Amino acid sequence: MKLTTAAALLALSPLTEATKPPVSSKKLQKLITEKGLMHNLKKLNDIAYANGGNRAFGLPGYAASVDFIYHEISKLKGFKTWKQDFPANFTQTLAAEVTVDDETFRTVALTYTPSTSEDGVTAELVHGPEGEAACDAANYEGLDVEGKVVLVERGLCPDGTTFAGKVKPAAAAGAQVVVIYSVRRTFITTITSYHDNLN
Repeated sequence: MKLTTAAALLALSPLTEATKPPVSSKKLQKLITEKGLMHNLKKLNDIAYANGGNRAFGLPGYAASVDFIYHEISKLKGFKTWKQDFPANFTQTLAAEVTVDDETFRTVALTYTPSTSEDGVTAELVHGPEGEAACDAANYEGLDVEGKVVLVERGLCPDGTTFAGKVKPAAAAGAQVVVIYSVRRTFITTITSYHDNLN
């Protein structure tokens, strides 16, 4: 996971409301045409095809889309237009796998999972505390996990978390990697909330 900046487009009229009448909804709607909409959709579609098939946030297609919209809005008279950067978390999974004794297991990297180096991590695998006990850092006392890969089972923690509640105690005990396994087929999404930092 890394912190990146996204751009928001702002357009302000230099004229005060007192010197210019409010925008008429009906008049504004008349300016929206099918031809104009299709033109913009085609341009955005072209941008997607030129950037790996998408315009997703954090990727080149997103930046190109911002530039296109900025250019179009800048053509409007009576407006001052600029780009405003703001920080936002960006996550992209390039590869994810777990291999034990030459056997590779199906692996899903949760959104906002901290990254390893390109070479990955090779370390001893140890089993963490069982069940809900893995939610409490105190239960790692006497368990040597420093610099190792800790294996814990998925399950609900007392604080209501599922994944982060199992990762943080292991990390606090010195684990280099935490692998959460599930004995049931389940729907999984993020390791934690957008604002929670696990690095």
